[in-house]
Amino acid sequence: RHMVNSGKSDEAYDLLLQNRSQLDERGLHELATLSRRRKEWSLSVDIWQAMAKAGDVNAIEALAKFYEHQAKDLRKAFDFAQQLISRFSANPQHRQRYARLARKLKQA
Repeated sequence: RHMVNSGKSDEAYDLLLQNRSQLDERGLHELATLSRRRKEWSLSVDIWQAMAKAGDVNAIEALAKFYEHQAKDLRKAFDFAQQLISRFSANPQHRQRYARLARKLKQA
């Protein structure tokens, strides 16, 4: 994170990517964020999917956003939003995302 904050995001990305197999949760989140910013979606999605399987709320939310806004796959976006609601229903943003996707699916 320090490298990113110092304006060295390319160097941070390269370092994290080279050491991906040794990264902890925080490092994986940072790598996914940096790859998202570079529009390297396959890497971001790969990381988010692995973390989502472990129940990581940030990864599940990122997948819902990706499938809604980038992949334009409303069904998958809705499925991830549903996971958010079932696990973290107290979050109003999750409820709002779920409701919006439900409306979009109904209209489609």
